[in-house]
Amino acid sequence: MTSAEGNGACRVWPRDRFFFAVLDATPLPRSLRRARKALGYLFEDALPLPIEAVQPAYLRLDERQVLACGVEKERLAREVEPHVLSLTPDSLPDFCPPGASPEGLNVLTGEFEPVLLARRRGQRKRRMLLAALAVACLALTGLERRIADCKENGAALNVRQAEILDDVLGPGREGVPEAQRRAALTAELRRLERTRASSPKVALEDASVLLARLLAAWPEDLPARIEAATLSRASITLRGLSPTPGEAQALASRLAGLAGWSVEPPQFSTARETTHFTLRLGPNAGGRP
Repeated sequence: MTSAEGNGACRVWPRDRFFFAVLDATPLPRSLRRARKALGYLFEDALPLPIEAVQPAYLRLDERQVLACGVEKERLAREVEPHVLSLTPDSLPDFCPPGASPEGLNVLTGEFEPVLLARRRGQRKRRMLLAALAVACLALTGLERRIADCKENGAALNVRQAEILDDVLGPGREGVPEAQRRAALTAELRRLERTRASSPKVALEDASVLLARLLAAWPEDLPARIEAATLSRASITLRGLSPTPGEAQALASRLAGLAGWSVEPPQFSTARETTHFTLRLGPNAGGRP
């Protein structure tokens, strides 16, 4: 008896051509695939032939029992045509439970698996492998892009750190490592934090009027850059950069005309063709700034 299935056929043989036994599989793994070898040893006790000469199939009946079905390998090799896709018994013995079905006892597995099914399984495996490779390639591409972005962000961060160090500490001298400059910046921050913590709280003064007067007296033709300015009723302190000490001296001379204030001699320090200067102005004696 046969039934068509795709390009092959499902064949059914009379049950008297098969060997049957109900096995106690209590100590064996739940998976029939994992327990197949041990089930073969149990099935062999009920066979008239060695298990090596029988092609078995197993069907779990319940948590404890497994139905074993087998047919002689010589008969399979002699009587089953290549196009047959499955071979099952037409019915089960009377000692089998009522709910058991012979459709689950296909003996055309393993070495007797039809070529067509083996080819289909191989094609499925290849498709799965190709899909896995495609996913791996996409993941690798995304990872490489993330690595490139991290490197780019790291380089931009290093550049920004160098710019901050140059703004705070001035241009770095040749041969001074970046780590040493960062350590100097950290030390300066800690010093300022200690100074702020130890300084008494004072009321803030409105220096807008004084700043406006200072900007009005500021010379626009001198190439001097102010980095810090401190203004109060008691003093004005300017720290900045100029190409040479001459520009800083000229700036001091020009600010000497600020009404109510006198300029102290400027302080200079030159490094790498750049002059760091400090100008201090104090209120005139008896005058009102």
